[in-house]
Amino acid sequence: MCGGTVEFIPCSRVGHIFRSTIPYGFPDKKRDYHGLNCLRLARVWMDDYIRLFYYSRPTLKEADCGDISERIALRRRLKCHSFKWYLDNVYPDKFVPDTNVTAWGQVTCYFHIGDPPQ
Repeated sequence: MCGGTVEFIPCSRVGHIFRSTIPYGFPDKKRDYHGLNCLRLARVWMDDYIRLFYYSRPTLKEADCGDISERIALRRRLKCHSFKWYLDNVYPDKFVPDTNVTAWGQVTCYFHIGDPPQ
């Protein structure tokens, strides 16, 4: 979105291994730090598409994710493209639900995997 490149390396695999314990502490153990970091990202980069983030994380709609003014200023200073540009040019195959979607969520077919969990 800001003039960089994306390289596809066929033999490369990217992943993340989560630790079983965290070697540092969080001041408020009840706070959703991962959610707040995702919210910061969405508010800086997703433009009008932030509504899709809120569909999946409605509890964060009114959350305070801290001061993001420096991140927004950096995006403007670098003359980064919009999220729509990203979807149109970088990820055109990405399905983006519009406001006329009938349902949202996950569907599981138990016919193939057995009985539903109790």
